[in-house]
Amino acid sequence: MKRVHVSLHDVCPLFEPELDVALELCARVGVRPGLLVVPDFHGRGSLRRSPAFVDKLKRLAGLGSEIFLHGYYHRGDASSGGLGALWFQRLLSSSEAEFGALDLTIARRRIDDGLALFHELGLPVHGFVPPAWVMPRELLPLLATRGVRYSETHLEIFDPLAARAQPSLVLNFATRSRMRLHSSIAFTRWARPLSRLLPARIALHPGDVRSQLARREVEGLLSWGRGSFVARAAELFT
Repeated sequence: MKRVHVSLHDVCPLFEPELDVALELCARVGVRPGLLVVPDFHGRGSLRRSPAFVDKLKRLAGLGSEIFLHGYYHRGDASSGGLGALWFQRLLSSSEAEFGALDLTIARRRIDDGLALFHELGLPVHGFVPPAWVMPRELLPLLATRGVRYSETHLEIFDPLAARAQPSLVLNFATRSRMRLHSSIAFTRWARPLSRLLPARIALHPGDVRSQLARREVEGLLSWGRGSFVARAAELFT
């Protein structure tokens, strides 16, 4: 049976207009997406200084959207990992892979700070998803000690508390250049049949609703998933 989960990435006050458009697109196909919330996007989108936005997140959670901690700043640091980290951050992830080269002590602190902030603001936490889907495996035991029951990378989904992992398909669009957008469109069209074998994740980003072409593809992808949506990310596990 095909299972498809939808999530909205980079949820923060800076992208509230894009969030509203994405929510409307999801509502048209009857899905309540998971919300990947960033506590302080690039140091410019603080939840603590945006009480009205936090209230909106609470309302959405009350309507059935799960909330996931999505890093803390959603900004990578290439200076701490040598040439390999520089290559990965600047060229492959556009400096968004926050946990790609972090010292584990700093990574632990950011996760704890994010969980503490969500608790302070009264936001539920249904899991942790690292920015750009990049994190060292060593963080999984830490997430388990914090009671986190769901996490994911680009290729796998995890239940850290149960020490469980399984492959999963991600369908998303890369909008930072026209070449990337067209290649990601080609992949999402080609890969859809794999959902018969693997649980699928549709991951929407703010840029997806700014580009007319990407938005049309998002609408088509959501229509493809209609009838197979799961409300909770944990339902992707077999």
